[in-house]
Amino acid sequence: VVRLCAISGVVWEDRSGDREMNDGESGVAGLTVNLMNSAGRSILSSTVTGEDGSFTLAGLRPGTYKLRVDGPEGYVFSGERAGSALPLESQRDNWGYSAEFTLLGGADVQDLGFGVLTQGTISGILWNDADYDGVMQADAEGLRGATVTLIDENGSEVASTSTIRSGEFAFAQLMPGRYSMRVDLPQDYVFTAGGGDSLAGNESGCSATIELGELSMGGTIANLRLGALKPAAVGGVIWLDQDDDGRRQNGDSGVSGVRAVLTMTSGADAGRQYETRTDESGAYTFASVMPGTAEITYELAHGQAFARNASGSKRVSSVKMANALHATTAEFALTSGEVRADIDVGVVGVGEIRGKIWE
Repeated sequence: VVRLCAISGVVWEDRSGDREMNDGESGVAGLTVNLMNSAGRSILSSTVTGEDGSFTLAGLRPGTYKLRVDGPEGYVFSGERAGSALPLESQRDNWGYSAEFTLLGGADVQDLGFGVLTQGTISGILWNDADYDGVMQADAEGLRGATVTLIDENGSEVASTSTIRSGEFAFAQLMPGRYSMRVDLPQDYVFTAGGGDSLAGNESGCSATIELGELSMGGTIANLRLGALKPAAVGGVIWLDQDDDGRRQNGDSGVSGVRAVLTMTSGADAGRQYETRTDESGAYTFASVMPGTAEITYELAHGQAFARNASGSKRVSSVKMANALHATTAEFALTSGEVRADIDVGVVGVGEIRGKIWE
């Protein structure tokens, strides 16, 4: 005499992906549940889930088996229900296989559960915002080579990809939950001006983490936009114009310690200032300057003045001759990625004549 066995459980739509059958989540009817041999290759018995997603396989002889649940088309398994005695071991296509289990005579295994769900997608685009206005135009050029990393609510990295030539990126087959993404720009790029279409602003530099919120079962978070560009660089040399001809000659010495202040006069950064001082060779540089128009003001030490002006545009002084400690260039335009290293300034020493007038 052999005491027969039975197993029962439920297959439900796990909309939250948490492997718990929560309020509002219902069973899935009409799915086939197969009793397989221990190798998972032969079907020994089958049943179909009822209206509430429940199933029962009864009249089973003691032995070692596996279950195969044939999920709905387009669905995947979230796993076994939390606390279930039988774990989900693997899945292929829309079939889910349990781990191997052994039934002893008279066993009645209840409350098994397997969750199924559809997966979601997250996608977006990075564009080259060369005009630094934070607005993505219809003909915007995509930015290739940015690294986009998807992060779950526990802070774990789920997946990583790089933007293609069009600037697009996408993540598919995502479980429900809260997500964020970290975007690391290609070398020499920074994020564009904030307040427009871009999810990250210039204050983020070249790397930003963005909260995306909740992705529902089978849901889509799309049209995520981020603008980036290459900043400009501006510089030159402040030299001691010993022959006072207004031209920088080979062998002219630089003037160190001169204070230079670049002020943006138009563009998204209008009013922003950058400050630096010349090094021992008289060279100075403003890096990471955004597009727009700008001017530079120089502050000399006592006993110095600005040299005379010479014709031409190369190796000549960029400010007007003045017997003063401060002078400012004319406005000049800067574009994305531009490097200007020719804004030179000539300086002369100022002498002193003393005397006395008497009657």
